[in-house]
Amino acid sequence: GVVWASPNGLAYVGNSGPPSLLTLGVMTRDDWLALNPETIIGALYRDQYFGFYQPTPGVYKAFMIDPSNPQGMYFMDFGADAVYVDDLSGRMYVLQGTSIKRWDAGAALTTTFRSKLFQLQRPMPAFGCAELVATTFPATLKLYADGVLQHTETVTSMEPFRLPSGYHMFTFQIEVSTAGDVQSVAVAHSIQELAQV
Repeated sequence: GVVWASPNGLAYVGNSGPPSLLTLGVMTRDDWLALNPETIIGALYRDQYFGFYQPTPGVYKAFMIDPSNPQGMYFMDFGADAVYVDDLSGRMYVLQGTSIKRWDAGAALTTTFRSKLFQLQRPMPAFGCAELVATTFPATLKLYADGVLQHTETVTSMEPFRLPSGYHMFTFQIEVSTAGDVQSVAVAHSIQELAQV
């Protein structure tokens, strides 16, 4: 298939069905436009789409999304001037200034993952607790409700933790920043409900 940066999101057309937007439900159109999509340089590496972009001139960043299951995006606070994927070796190389670097060859960096935008049928009270299962701690979890950051938590273990209450929401998103793998994030209204997730 083909993936390209359209004004409405990351567009895809291929053998798996009709044309679609990979970023639909993952980010709003305004958030997408803030990436300055006309600057995106794309590459497919290990079945993941990498988009290297300049949100403002001279500032380089990147994101990653799984085209086969676009449930969220990973954002990186660095980018590249150019990218090359060598099909024979299966390696990706990026150009940063005058330096060429092999991707995935150094120490693990902190990565930020933001879930898709979950839309609810009616206003729902705030979640009361959360649990993060990951390979590396500490990790940072952020909870957004109706586009507003409601809570930031530095998570140091897989133990459940409390979330602040006092608001209702129509939509929510969860963002996790860590240098390791994340197996799952669960949110619930009570510890008892969380145990059943």
